[in-house]
Formats: sequence, structure tokens, C-alpha cells
Amino acid sequence: MSMAEMATAWIFPGQGSQAVGIGRDLAEAFPAVAALYAQADALLGIPLGALCFGGPEEELVQTVNAQPAILTTSLAVLLALGGRLDAAGRLELPAPLPCRGAT
Repeated sequence: MSMAEMATAWIFPGQGSQAVGIGRDLAEAFPAVAALYAQADALLGIPLGALCFGGPEEELVQTVNAQPAILTTSLAVLLALGGRLDAAGRLELPAPLPCRGAT
């Protein structure tokens, strides 16, 4: 099978992968990522960025917080890889990079 025939998949971690500090380095390095966390804060009505970046862990691990934290950080990774938010706030994805041997 050639690379052109392969399907594209973005694979992200699930619940249990969250840890205090999640996404902080990306938000500090990429203004678009910092803006994404600010948008998530506004939409959710909670300080999700502050919770991701500084905890406390007891709150971050709660499902109600962990799920949006992981989703937002996954989107942040795509932004850092070259994705963009369009005028309507939709994520335009970067071209995928082929990967083999993931288990």
C-alpha cells in the first residue's frame, strides 16, 4: 500500500493522561494556543487554562474538568503543528505526518 492510499488518523490521549502543567509549554510558546485556552475558559465559564497549567490536581482529574482539558490540549497540539482557527473559530487542520509502528 502506498502512502497516498493510506487513510489519515489523528490519535489523541484519553482520560487519565491529564496532569498539572498540561498544555502550559505550548501556550507559552504559541500565541494561538494561549488564545485557544482563553476561548475555552470563556465558553466553559471556568478557568480551564489555569486549571490545566497550575491545578490543583484534585480538580483537574475530575471528569467534568479532565475531559475538556484533554480535548483543549489535543486541539492545542494541532495548532502548534500548524493548524489554524478560522474566522468562525473552526480548526483548519495541518497536513498529517505519516507514522508507522505505533502500538
